[in-house]
Amino acid sequence: MKVSDLKEILSGLPNDMNVVMIMDDDSLITVCKEKSIPITVMNYDEGEEETVLLLLPCGCDNDLPLGEINSQPELN
Repeated sequence: MKVSDLKEILSGLPNDMNVVMIMDDDSLITVCKEKSIPITVMNYDEGEEETVLLLLPCGCDNDLPLGEINSQPELN
């Protein structure tokens, strides 16, 4: 999909509509405005770099419980 395709899909939608993405087979998660950015990646088929829009899920309000990734918060 190109940006022009995305703009066509978005045209006519209300500005306050949430944008979500599939998290797994049973749930959706909101796309994060702050984390979603254009990035440059290598297109190996064409042998050159290209810029793409990377949409990332929002986890800003989700604190990880101790014992998982944040098992030693004193080291942060």
